Amino acid sequence: MILLLCDYGLSGPYLGEVTAVIKRLAPRAEVINLFPDLPRGDINAAAVLLAAVTADYPPDTVLFCVVDPGVGTFNDRPTILRIAERWYVGPDNGIFDLVAGRAGCSECEEIVWRPARISRSFHGRDLYAPVCAGLADGRLPETMRREWRRLHVLEDDPRVVVYIDGFGNAFTGVRARTLPQGCSLRCGSHDAIRQAGTFADVPRGGAFWYENSSGLAEIAVNQGSAAEQLNIKVGDRVEIIFPAANAGDR
Repeated sequence: MILLLCDYGLSGPYLGEVTAVIKRLAPRAEVINLFPDLPRGDINAAAVLLAAVTADYPPDTVLFCVVDPGVGTFNDRPTILRIAERWYVGPDNGIFDLVAGRAGCSECEEIVWRPARISRSFHGRDLYAPVCAGLADGRLPETMRREWRRLHVLEDDPRVVVYIDGFGNAFTGVRARTLPQGCSLRCGSHDAIRQAGTFADVPRGGAFWYENSSGLAEIAVNQGSAAEQLNIKVGDRVEIIFPAANAGDR
């Protein structure tokens, strides 16, 4: 199984071209568009979301992980990481920092192989897709073993909005289990967004935060859009208001 996580979006030919290359080289591989609309060029947001949504897939799952604002060069070394018995493939530009930092990286290989023809603007199609296809078929490309090191000083639970979904819900970078029970969040135009179990626990139009299906603290509005109603966007800071003192830890 090959899972695609990238910032290509669903419009245009890019996702289709990547899928077509994989299916040509590994016809029996199952290819799933897991997260094709990661925030454009936002490596930190991608690192949070990659760690949140890929923890439960079986051994030997191949993950195509491409958010590559530095495409056209190989400064961010093309890399294969072995994490929790899964294969993670993409540029080593910080996108793997949280998933490898939390689960541990048992193997790190820099991809030395290059195709005969490679576009300077589409390494996803020409380099990473063939590598993923090979791994799905049990073939490792020409690589060079190296030690993996975390690249950026990214908080384990960054207090920022990392994604707005199609319903207008705002994913934060904070794992819900790290927050004190009963705390509130401050984000956008709302001073105190209280915790609830799920949508039905608040009145229609009410804002709240809850633990979403990926384990992240998510800000939502029951039958509404948190992004629109609370004026929230990706990159906005999130403050925690502790229940006892009712004061934010900033």
